[in-house]
Amino acid sequence: MTLEEFAQLVPGLSAMSHVERIKHFAWFLLTQRPQDRISTTDIRHCYGHLHYALPANPNTLMKQMAEKDPPDLLRDNRGFRLEGRVKEPLDARYGGQPTMIAVDAMLQRLPGKVSDEAERLFLSEAIICFRSRAFRATIVMTWNVAYDHLVNWVLAKHLTAFNQAIGRRYRNKASVTVAKKEDFADEFREFEVLEVCSTAGIIDNNMKRILHEKLAKRNLAAHPSRIEITPYQAQDVISDLVENVVLKLA
Repeated sequence: MTLEEFAQLVPGLSAMSHVERIKHFAWFLLTQRPQDRISTTDIRHCYGHLHYALPANPNTLMKQMAEKDPPDLLRDNRGFRLEGRVKEPLDARYGGQPTMIAVDAMLQRLPGKVSDEAERLFLSEAIICFRSRAFRATIVMTWNVAYDHLVNWVLAKHLTAFNQAIGRRYRNKASVTVAKKEDFADEFREFEVLEVCSTAGIIDNNMKRILHEKLAKRNLAAHPSRIEITPYQAQDVISDLVENVVLKLA
């Protein structure tokens, strides 16, 4: 994980006090870099790399953090490290598997790329679910984002082709015409929307396969069962739907 990815992962990093920011930078350096001590030079580098204004005297501030009772930093002749009571909550929040951290960082970046306000809201909730290890909810919310994005994209750019393909794919729906977003929910199941999109040539076979697979996983996650949903399953759903659907259908 890079420093930029970590900064995007931490809510409100830019607005934190210097003490809280130094704690976070220290955690990043001590856990994501091959070092067991940090120096004021390391902290200065973090500030400079992210274009944050330095505290008046970083060296004095870090010494004060080490000398307070109880301390935030432990200091020896090799440098500084985080005191255990400071490190533990940061470990709990950011110390997940590298895959989880990467996906979290990806999700954190994504809302800024999406113009629709409702989609940004759903993505923000997906971020909260993933961070809370609520992987079933993560899958459901991420599917909602991708499917809603697909429907909006069809309405905006391919509505004529979609309507022309309805009767070719489903003869019993030949008289159906979609004019507004609500018509998708009123007239079709999600699976049927994907099939009509494929028949119309709106989505290619690769995207159809991805959407069908992820719809099946959404259905599995959305219904009570003894099947465990792992972070890696959630990661697969997120990465495929985000990278290969939401960002491709622009």
